[in-house]
Amino acid sequence: MPEFDIKLYDRDFFSWHRLHVHGQAIKCMSWYIGRYLPISVCDFGCGIGSYIDPAQFLGLKVKGYEISP
Repeated sequence: MPEFDIKLYDRDFFSWHRLHVHGQAIKCMSWYIGRYLPISVCDFGCGIGSYIDPAQFLGLKVKGYEISP
């Protein structure tokens, strides 16, 4: 099994991800919260927290787990 190479994820990757994913994540989490009325969200493989950040902003308790450095 190949080892995970963090060098694939540079500053540009994270900037792009925050810029392009954050808005969609807010829409997605707003829909999810409106439909299912959760009080908390747990995200496995949360990466940089693109989905748990808006969930926390919208008032939910959040927990995120990421295995890569």
